[in-house]
Amino acid sequence: MNYNKGVFPASIRFWLNKRFGEEGVSRISANLSLEARQMFDNPESKKWYPEYLVKEVYEAIDKEFGSAHPDVFKDYGSFNAERDAGGYLRYLMRFVTMQALLKRIGAFWKQYNRGATVEMGPVSTAEGKKDVVFSVHDYDLGAKGCIVLEEYFKVLCGKTGANDVQVAKNSCIHKGDGCCSWKLSWRD
Repeated sequence: MNYNKGVFPASIRFWLNKRFGEEGVSRISANLSLEARQMFDNPESKKWYPEYLVKEVYEAIDKEFGSAHPDVFKDYGSFNAERDAGGYLRYLMRFVTMQALLKRIGAFWKQYNRGATVEMGPVSTAEGKKDVVFSVHDYDLGAKGCIVLEEYFKVLCGKTGANDVQVAKNSCIHKGDGCCSWKLSWRD
């Protein structure tokens, strides 16, 4: 079984409150199972929660807000990346190259996810453009979770000073593939 650090439900709740107010937070909470509601209503940032509980929160968000706000999960991924790269880290990110960030992704991932793994392929260069495929194994926050990850990495990688950052889905467990992967491309 996979686990997510308690910062996940805490950040989702914070974002929901910013975007949809306390009423939006309450609407999501009301649509959760007892176990997911306990995690969502009182998240402990250092506690590990089963992945399926965070997935349930995403499903409730999609049900409640998805049709009226089709980019709601992109919004959350972007919001979370901006928040994570804020403050002092924002200053440091200007000095980090894309290659250096990619080398640290695995260690960063392990701080917040337990059970699932992330893998980076080799970086290739053609016509001044670099690209790499990164994959996430044994991780399932649903199709909406994939959108969050994709947008998160796009925004975070853009903070390195890389230009023309693009992230495109390469494979998906929700389409029968063995893992979810994305092709990340950029220009230095």
